[in-house]
Amino acid sequence: TDNDVVAFLPEHNILHMGDLLFHKVHAFIDRKAKANTVSWQRSVREAMKLCNDQTLVIPGHGELTDKAGLTGQIDYFDTLRKIVREAIAAGKTKDQIAQFDPPQLKDYGFEGLRPVALKAMYDELRAG
Repeated sequence: TDNDVVAFLPEHNILHMGDLLFHKVHAFIDRKAKANTVSWQRSVREAMKLCNDQTLVIPGHGELTDKAGLTGQIDYFDTLRKIVREAIAAGKTKDQIAQFDPPQLKDYGFEGLRPVALKAMYDELRAG
């Protein structure tokens, strides 16, 4: 979106990701603010370049993590995209997809955001 900020404190080896990192919780994909998960993943990959194996990563949402948490955010969107793409190909509607409870994402918090994320991914994929 137009207001995401990453802060890196090299002297402390701390990276603050703000709303670009929802660690092990469903992400709020703000389509009204023009959020796009492909661009979001690109931003996370760029932030990963600042990290080493000892970097403390502070998410905007979820528990403290490390570089692996950034990889997890990228994987989350890849998984969500695959689930929704396959459902669209199978003829499922946006509302039907919003009701999905994918086993791949069963351990994610912010459960109330799951249908919101699924709908947002549907909209993103349909927009092309």
